[in-house]
Amino acid sequence: HGEGPIVLVLAPTRELAVQIQEEAVKFGSHSNVRSTCIYGGAPKGPQIRDLQR
Repeated sequence: HGEGPIVLVLAPTRELAVQIQEEAVKFGSHSNVRSTCIYGGAPKGPQIRDLQR
């Protein structure tokens, strides 16, 4: 926990947030970069678990 830089990217729409997440996954697939997409209206439990990873 707390290893390396942490970045928070905010997007004005859910659709844009998902697009950003898809690009982050592509970027992170060849390195040790992890990402998750959190937005309102989705179940909180899985989102919290993703953040804890």
